Amino acid sequence: TAITMAVYGSYALFAVLFGKVADKYGRKTVIQWSTLFLLLAAIGGALSPNKWVFLATRLVTGACIGINLSCIICYTTEFADSKYRVFGILVFSFSASGGIGAVSGVAFLVLNNV
Repeated sequence: TAITMAVYGSYALFAVLFGKVADKYGRKTVIQWSTLFLLLAAIGGALSPNKWVFLATRLVTGACIGINLSCIICYTTEFADSKYRVFGILVFSFSASGGIGAVSGVAFLVLNNV
């Protein structure tokens, strides 16, 4: 659907575009602002009066997720020794994927038992 495309399209686009912004202003600053906008977009999406406002908030949500994930991976691995950086990225990726899988499994169990 258009809503799903909006999330993933803006995710991919802004993840690439904000690499230079993060290099210029700092990853921590970009992560903080992106998280703030993600919070505002989530609240706006929950209170959206029509599908167009909801679509716009999903565009912002996708952009913020793309910005956050691309910056957080770099930001967290900067603190690791060079021998362990790849392992840190691997753990981060599997943790994120495992968390999504766990939430989906819990939602499946809850919805089937309601």
